[in-house]
Amino acid sequence: VGGVAGEPRYALRVNTQADENLTCAVISPDGQWLAFSHPSRLSLYRLSVDPSDRSLDVDKCELPPAVEAAGANALAFLHDSKRLAIATQSGEVLVVSLASLEVQASYTPADLAVPDHAPRPSSRPAINRLTVSQDGQWLATCDIEGHVHLLSPEARRLHTSLPSLPAKVTALRFAPTKSLSQQVLVLVTAENRVYLFDVEEARLTAFPPPEATVHSYAPLLSYAHHCYGICFNPSVPGSLMLWGHSFLCHLDLSPGAASAARSVGGGEKRKRWNVDVTEGEAGFKMIHKYSPMLAVDFIGGDSLLLVERPWLQVLSQIGGTMYRKRFGK
Repeated sequence: VGGVAGEPRYALRVNTQADENLTCAVISPDGQWLAFSHPSRLSLYRLSVDPSDRSLDVDKCELPPAVEAAGANALAFLHDSKRLAIATQSGEVLVVSLASLEVQASYTPADLAVPDHAPRPSSRPAINRLTVSQDGQWLATCDIEGHVHLLSPEARRLHTSLPSLPAKVTALRFAPTKSLSQQVLVLVTAENRVYLFDVEEARLTAFPPPEATVHSYAPLLSYAHHCYGICFNPSVPGSLMLWGHSFLCHLDLSPGAASAARSVGGGEKRKRWNVDVTEGEAGFKMIHKYSPMLAVDFIGGDSLLLVERPWLQVLSQIGGTMYRKRFGK
């Protein structure tokens, strides 16, 4: 963290004392919990502010041994910051109460089997993405094969499994209910195609419709890098931002946006091109001036936080062997 004019400084550094790489990490919405995992160990910390010097204090929480040793591929706090969802290395999904540190709900690989051609639990693809609705009513999981399941933490059961998509899912997130009138799960595939799943009606639709994609959204569909994440502008209903390794893309999900793009012939007349920005119709815009990006999200109305890791910074940490005339010799 840092001031506007000051140099960034660390607010907190945790020494994990582990030889393994981190697989995932997450901070709770209220900022009072930090969870991260290695392949063989899950860790949970309680954060608090010392009133004397405003520094952060860290207290390690003792999870049940079976949960701690399970490790995690993905983590997500529910929006009330009272529960933690865990996708374990073994393919289970656990919901842990932060008050009691006990498992409230669990879903086995058999519970999340794909209809009609369910693999055996031992061959279940690993779950690598979790996302939670704002009201905490729904928890969506996605595995490395692109199978998406919708769970109900309150009812502690599988609600439904989404239909298979033409390509693997690379990002998913629930839209805020104030952005769209209904509860909608937004998914993006490796082809950079966007799909909307209406939870109440159990209906999956492509956005934009196929007839609008060829012209207005071609820069996104043909881009070499796929989407890593999704975020929503809290001050603009229907505003959707996709981001990847080297691009930001704005889409308008409001009713009539895609049809507006079709009515003007796919945006051919008003499309603008330059090195950093590609603009089209119906709120479509791609920005290429940031790279490589590690994290992107809105922190307030019209305020977007973007974290880059410059390549020169990466190169500075590579050993001298990289620069020898004959690599590795």
